[in-house]
Amino acid sequence: MKQKLFILLLLLPALACKKDADEFTGAIPGKLEKIYYHRNADQVRVYKYSEQGQLASYEYWFDQVLIERHDYTYQDNKLIRIQDFERFQDGKPLSLVQDRTLSYDEHNRLVQVAIGYINNKPHSGGIIVYPSRYEFGYTGSATRFTTVKTFAIDDSQTEPVAEAALEYDVKGNISRITTYTVADQVKTLAYTTSYSYAAVVNPHYRFESPLDYVAFYSPDLCTGIVATGADGQQTYNYAREYEQADGKLTYTRGTDADARWYEYYK
Repeated sequence: MKQKLFILLLLLPALACKKDADEFTGAIPGKLEKIYYHRNADQVRVYKYSEQGQLASYEYWFDQVLIERHDYTYQDNKLIRIQDFERFQDGKPLSLVQDRTLSYDEHNRLVQVAIGYINNKPHSGGIIVYPSRYEFGYTGSATRFTTVKTFAIDDSQTEPVAEAALEYDVKGNISRITTYTVADQVKTLAYTTSYSYAAVVNPHYRFESPLDYVAFYSPDLCTGIVATGADGQQTYNYAREYEQADGKLTYTRGTDADARWYEYYK
């Protein structure tokens, strides 16, 4: 018995080392690893994955200081929760500031994103509206939503404060979003936004934020955005140039000089 116990004790360190060596690091070859913003300021997003290949978390670093972390939870292969953490002071730990929960219908279609504000519930007022939830509408058995209603936290929750109507091209990219404000059950046109694309794989497709509609739901890379107001006058015109290598996006730069560099796990 003593001899068996001695052998087991000898094996324990080796077993522990093997467990550490096999521990999954969140890196999957070919998956997006980092996006750099303005390299001279060392702003970078770092992405980590589950063993199933789903996004597990991403971190935002500024000048080598961790500023944000976003954690993702899945159930039955569906994203059901996103928790947002931020650092408000140097040397302080990250704090949970937002808890987003996602709900689906019996056809596995996203129908709601609810937002919980932790410890610091803001108040909507003036031109600033803090949403409490988004509701997604579908036409018949379609798998792509065509309406999104936005509800504010200070309202009765029975009427949205805004509604968006979405259109898609033949490839499934969002081609147009028409946005309305809503008051007393009356919709008023606010603006219309049109999008154009390049035949380039969008690294944000079904990735990161389901509330960033164009990036999350369009398989191709968006390269142009034109917005017009209710009066038909153009209010915004954005163009994006890009570079790619081995079929992957490596660089983008927009009209407003917002350069991005993309790196992938090897």
